[in-house]
Amino acid sequence: MAVNILFVEPKYVSDSQIFELLEASGAVVFTVVNSLEGVPEALEKASYSHIVCNSIADKNTFRNIKYLFRDIPVLIVCEDLEVLDLTGVHFTVIKKPLTYQSVFNFIAQKPIISNRTLEKFAMGDLCFITEMKQLIIEEFEASLTVVPSYLKAENFKAVKSNMHQLIGKFALLEMDEAHGLSKRIDSNILKNSGTEIPHVHQVLFEVEIALTQLKYSA
Repeated sequence: MAVNILFVEPKYVSDSQIFELLEASGAVVFTVVNSLEGVPEALEKASYSHIVCNSIADKNTFRNIKYLFRDIPVLIVCEDLEVLDLTGVHFTVIKKPLTYQSVFNFIAQKPIISNRTLEKFAMGDLCFITEMKQLIIEEFEASLTVVPSYLKAENFKAVKSNMHQLIGKFALLEMDEAHGLSKRIDSNILKNSGTEIPHVHQVLFEVEIALTQLKYSA
């Protein structure tokens, strides 16, 4: 899934390390505004898949946020959970500090895999589903290890081969975006690696999310 995060980050808060890690993933686009007042303008200029509000310290600010966002997943990072009224809250609330892992976990809450096709193939055989999931987990883990090394070595034939092998797994899990991107990479990376490398990073990010969800459901 295309991830574009709007961070609401007060000027006195510095999370440059998180932003550097997100940039390094090659799959996450983000914008930073320094107050809630800057959010409407940001939403007019671009579409966002997620919103992260960092260092929400008081009840009034939190109350405003409760009614500001309805259709976008929101992560609230606050000073103290006990002082906030969580009644009717439709978004994720965590206590400081904000970390890369907490951002990733927030993104990974949105399901990107489905068991429907697996269940059709299994025809009621639960052992088959379990075994297939384990095989996919092992292949995804291997891809997250080897593909970055292939990219670093500019071994695009190996990248192409890996993406080709993943196409069927993405179809089986109904990961439509990763399926389409991996087919595109398989067809084009040897002809135009510069264009396809960002798509490889996108696929790997989806693989990482899917891996988290597979392990949870296995």
